[in-house]
Formats: sequence, structure tokens, C-alpha cells
Amino acid sequence: MDAVEGSDFSDVAEVLYAMRDQDDDLIDIIKALKEAKGRGEVFNPRALKDKIEVLGPAVELDALSASIFAEIVDTIGVSWDEWFGRLQTYKNEHGDCLVPDGFKTADGFSLRRWVSHQRSGKATIPAERRQRLEDIGFVWRVR
Repeated sequence: MDAVEGSDFSDVAEVLYAMRDQDDDLIDIIKALKEAKGRGEVFNPRALKDKIEVLGPAVELDALSASIFAEIVDTIGVSWDEWFGRLQTYKNEHGDCLVPDGFKTADGFSLRRWVSHQRSGKATIPAERRQRLEDIGFVWRVR
């Protein structure tokens, strides 16, 4: 992990952004990994290994690769997907998407604020995201 934190990934990130813009599979992989992170699941870089190869010295390469892949997901992933993963966890635990005032996730995030933002921005949310919310039973009007 120290190797990741002490490195400058700006050049790598630029290449990955370009790859992401050209590769729908990579977009789907990053989206799924961000959702999993939002659900609190342990990071699993296997899906990225088919798309991205980390070349470097053989110093605990598996641990280093996992750290680099986690950094890649955080750098080029969309935070909306991570919040969506948090909402999925809430839904699985409580049976609905009606997050009460003051509710915070286990990692301290105010999920209610994000849910309220989705409701108030319904008209501007991309159709794909609206559909994903509706697929898990999101309630647009709570009254």
C-alpha cells in the first residue's frame, strides 16, 4: 500500500480515463467495483486483471497489484456507483429504500442526504441511473 500512496498516478490515470472512454466492459467493471465498495465488500481485483496488467518488480506482486487496482477504481470510478452500493446495502438490511433522517452508514456516510439529492434531481439524473434506482425499489415520492 505504501508504494501506491507514495506514487504519482496522474499519467496512469490519464491512460485509464482514455481506456475507460473506449471500453464499455471496463466501464461496467469499474461501476461494479465501486458499487461493491459502497456495499462494504472486500476489494477483489480479479475482474480488472483481464483488462489491465501491472508490470513491475516481483515484490509481493499480488498485494501491490491489488493496491494499484484499488487506486485505479477510486481514481477513475464514479462516486455515484459507490453511493448506489451503500443504498443497496441499506435495502438489503431494511427491506426498502426509505432512508430515515439522520441515518448514517456503518462507515459514517449520510445516506439520507444522497437519497434526498437523487429525489430532488430526478429530472436531471441520467435514465440509466434512474432505472437502476427503480430496479431496487427506490421511492421517488415519499408522501
